[in-house]
Amino acid sequence: MHIADYVLVILYLILMVVIGFQNRSSSSNLSDYIRMGGKSPWWLAGCSIFMMGFSTITFTGISGSAYLAGWSVLIWFWGNSLALFIQAGYFAPLFRRSRAYTPFDIVKSRFGPVAEQVLVYAGTLPTFFWGGMFLYGLATFCSAVFGIPIWILILVIGSVVVFYSVSGGSWSVQITDSLQAIILLPVTIVFTILCIVKAGGFSGLFEAIESAQLTKDFALLKPSDHHYQNDAKVPSGYFTAAWLSAVFVSSVLRACTLESSFRYLSVKNELGARKAALLAGGLTLAGSIIWFIPPIVGRLYFSEAIEAVQGLNNNADAAYAVTAMNILPPGFVGLIVIAMLAATMSTMDSVLTGVAGQIVRNIIPAARRRLGLATQNEQTQLKTTRFVNLLLGALAICVAFIIHINGGNSGIFDIVMQVNALISPIYLPMALALITKKIAPWGLISGMALGTACSTTFFILTKQDIEVLWHTMYFAIAISSLLPPIISSFFYEKSNARFRANVESFFELISTPIESEELEGEELDGTMLITVGRYVIGVGTIIGLLTLIGESFRDYATSLSVAVFLIALGSIMYAKGKKCPTAQ
Repeated sequence: MHIADYVLVILYLILMVVIGFQNRSSSSNLSDYIRMGGKSPWWLAGCSIFMMGFSTITFTGISGSAYLAGWSVLIWFWGNSLALFIQAGYFAPLFRRSRAYTPFDIVKSRFGPVAEQVLVYAGTLPTFFWGGMFLYGLATFCSAVFGIPIWILILVIGSVVVFYSVSGGSWSVQITDSLQAIILLPVTIVFTILCIVKAGGFSGLFEAIESAQLTKDFALLKPSDHHYQNDAKVPSGYFTAAWLSAVFVSSVLRACTLESSFRYLSVKNELGARKAALLAGGLTLAGSIIWFIPPIVGRLYFSEAIEAVQGLNNNADAAYAVTAMNILPPGFVGLIVIAMLAATMSTMDSVLTGVAGQIVRNIIPAARRRLGLATQNEQTQLKTTRFVNLLLGALAICVAFIIHINGGNSGIFDIVMQVNALISPIYLPMALALITKKIAPWGLISGMALGTACSTTFFILTKQDIEVLWHTMYFAIAISSLLPPIISSFFYEKSNARFRANVESFFELISTPIESEELEGEELDGTMLITVGRYVIGVGTIIGLLTLIGESFRDYATSLSVAVFLIALGSIMYAKGKKCPTAQ
């Protein structure tokens, strides 16, 4: 990389620390810290949801799959977009009307304290494991492609995320997420445009695919007996019709589950929740094409350089970055690294802050009651949440090192798919919770138990090198997790009368719109527009300085186009924020 690339990455990390420092006093209680006190503007929450939907895996494992299998990977993000649109249409407003602080508050309201405790304990471990896995994926990738020692990456990136998430809580998280989304989009759009120009336009791209005899490899759906060129490392059954159906079923079920409710709890009302989901879904749908043309161009023009990368289990995971290094002007490779950092950090910071809130809100109070201890006051809860956040960050960093040591020989995309299926019993039984009242108390726990038994069986089989198709595994786990809640519905009327009365109260609550007097504090639209707008203008100005090291008209045009876009957008945000009556 050029020296400008390193400077940009360092400045970006410093900016994340500054944002955390500036928001260190924004939270006065637990609600502020974990959900912005229910005052988040819809666009801020929408950007955060969008950034939570992917990580560096988007630019490594999933892009690597695009390098090998072409347009098939679009199905993955179409499924994610579908989930967000389903949430916008039905679930997001219900999540917000629950008036909850955390998703497990909803579980408690719906099924009672026993179910809440079982799910919060079962759900905590996998979430910070995901944070460690995303950190590992980014560190391993950057180490192999850019030659940066992996231990430095894990420690530096992990420490920066921990600092700003611990300091500012959900305020820092949502501000940085929105800033990262605004930086990510123009940079990746420009990169995609340059890739299309390299291929001679869309017609040239398709002609090159045909000339390279990659038409069958790049087909949207593959027959089950398809053989890829160059012995590509694509797991059996991927990108077939059966795999497609499993991905879409997974997306629909994920839209129904409470694990996806976290950001919707931070917005002001149900309309804000709906708009946030629509924004995130639209951005994900647009990004699905933007992000996967570069690795396809890499397959056509830079395959030798990609295959020569050392240190990755699957060289295809380097396709996005190697293509960037061959196409982008000086400084812009650093922006691609920033895009990868943004994607990973946005997922990791949400995991840390969200899980810390769940532990302090849902685990510690119950434990203190069992021990006969008094309830913590708001300030003590806030301090405890910051400490737990710090501890979870340290654990995520440790997990990254552990995965690095025991990572096996799988590509990043395959690891994500496998883990996603294996942990699904934790949240799948809740998929019916907001759709039907008639789930007996034992149905939820039984579904988790049977699904976990099925998941454990598949885990043992995979460790014995017994091949199991992903869609077979997912459908088996999903059916075993959902069957007990469905069966329990036939016994609902025999449930405890108190439980049924509680269920009726819960459904009445989520059917009741949030009134203006319920909103906590003043609106933040103007303040957030001004704050984020300033950051966007600053970033745009720094990117504009890249014209000083440009070597051609294309370099100048690339730098100026992104800089002008960011400065213009930031200025519009700032001006609009100043017009808001609540702006500070």
